[in-house]
Amino acid sequence: MPGLFGTVSLRSDHTAWDGERVPAGASGTVVEILKDGEAYVVDIAKPFDTVATVRATELDVVVDHG
Repeated sequence: MPGLFGTVSLRSDHTAWDGERVPAGASGTVVEILKDGEAYVVDIAKPFDTVATVRATELDVVVDHG
């Protein structure tokens, strides 16, 4: 799974912290790793700026900067 500041994309739709629905394929940067990699806080950049907590199984790694 991705390291800190790695780039990821969502495998499925997800609800962001602000309640916005983030579509599958959205991409962002890992800004925090939770529970030894079980979940990640992702700063979503595309299609719009938001933040979401996403389980590792719901992410694809695009670029691993860890």
